[in-house]
Amino acid sequence: LSLLPTKDVLSTSLVSKRWRYLWKLVPKLKYMEINDNTDHGRFVRFVDRSLFLNTAPVLESLHFKLDRQCSEVDIGFWIRIAAERGLRELNLEYSIMVDEPTRLPQSLYTCG
Repeated sequence: LSLLPTKDVLSTSLVSKRWRYLWKLVPKLKYMEINDNTDHGRFVRFVDRSLFLNTAPVLESLHFKLDRQCSEVDIGFWIRIAAERGLRELNLEYSIMVDEPTRLPQSLYTCG
């Protein structure tokens, strides 16, 4: 499950009762907005909710592949949540040129 995009991982909860909450323990989260026909607000709510509900003891990696610029507030919020959970690897990728560089939260640069 760690190799799949998070949207697909959540879909596995429909496979059987045993798999219903298994997605919450996946330590590698991958959010891909590329070719996603949902509106941007829905994508942001999906990331907020799934990141909040994930209960893996440590987040090994957090990967974003975005086709439009997310607000610094949203990205900062997601990174802060992940950093509090021991995030080990962060990958932030845009498929378009962004107007300004994304500022990452200062807390990301502190040693834990």
